[in-house]
Amino acid sequence: MKENPIVREHLVYVKEGLATEKGTLTFTKPANPDHVSMRMGSHEGLGETIEVLVSPLRDFMERFGHDHIDILKMDIEGAEYDVLEDLIAQDYLPFTQLLVEWHWRFFEQESSRKHAIGRHKMVLEKLASKGFKVVHSRSGGQETTMIRIVVNEPDTQNLPTEVDSEEKPEFSILHYKVGNK
Repeated sequence: MKENPIVREHLVYVKEGLATEKGTLTFTKPANPDHVSMRMGSHEGLGETIEVLVSPLRDFMERFGHDHIDILKMDIEGAEYDVLEDLIAQDYLPFTQLLVEWHWRFFEQESSRKHAIGRHKMVLEKLASKGFKVVHSRSGGQETTMIRIVVNEPDTQNLPTEVDSEEKPEFSILHYKVGNK
């Protein structure tokens, strides 16, 4: 596949993860090197651990001069719950689309799994209350795509003008902007 230089110049690769605060997080590699998913934290019986630099979304946004991003893709090995709960609590959701790989499957003990599924439902409900709608889900809900639908007040500056006719229209049209701009 041929590399597109236009796309390359608009992308910035940062060796840093997303978290609720600036610092480092520990992740455990899988025991089987053919597997790809790490787990947040240190876990006995699995592979070696690594330390990863992390920052909150607001820091990334400020660092790169953004006030909005179109798509936020999260595959952060279990940290997605902490991050999303923090963003919701701050009412800081500067993105239109959210793609998440959920890691509730990592909780193997029954009590932990029930807690994780409850937490998962709560995060989805809170995102829905902020205007996010699930538009695609696969792998039993482990991968979810959501789009934020925000209906603003009517745009009264751009309402239709009167029709140049003696007849009056039988209906009215209001123009609503959809989106958060």
